[in-house]
Amino acid sequence: MPAVVVSILFAVSVTYLRYVKTVGLEPISPGLRKFGVPASKYVRATFIGTYGSVAIAVMVISPLLLYSRLAQGRPGEGLFSVLVDRPYFPLQTAVAFILGHFASEWLKEGRPAYVWVWPVAQVSIVVALFHQFVPAQTYWAEVWRTYFNWDCGCSATLLQWTVMVPLYPSIAYSAAAFLRSRIRSRRGAVPLTVQ
Repeated sequence: MPAVVVSILFAVSVTYLRYVKTVGLEPISPGLRKFGVPASKYVRATFIGTYGSVAIAVMVISPLLLYSRLAQGRPGEGLFSVLVDRPYFPLQTAVAFILGHFASEWLKEGRPAYVWVWPVAQVSIVVALFHQFVPAQTYWAEVWRTYFNWDCGCSATLLQWTVMVPLYPSIAYSAAAFLRSRIRSRRGAVPLTVQ
């Protein structure tokens, strides 16, 4: 469900920014000018940092899966699983870091360093609601096993895909955007001297 909401917000933000680009800022009210563009860019950054990185990672690794399906013995399935289908989503996270570095400059009005806020809120709500379904004495063990379970060496579960896949890439995207903004501010603050 959260993916659907973010996708709808993404479509609305793209439409709004397209409209602003077409007509300019003059006919838009001051409130929409002040909050609409940054909010739309934040939604775009969130979508790119979470679901966009997953889509790109799957496209990058898909030829390996196709080769594995065609080859005898399926040699690439293990690598595909390790890179894309583990509970910690390593390839998606790496792609998100790269996207965060390059896209943050383009989306800087939307504060891309805060892309992590929505996925962290989602995980917090899911973990808080998880308490209702398990006994209190095994709560943290069950939360760890259900959502995090990094050391299992197994494929991610459906719950991990729906809840955790936005978390790791968004944190990587935000970290890259933050580092990029720090580099930009240092370059702007240090005067260049020619000797």
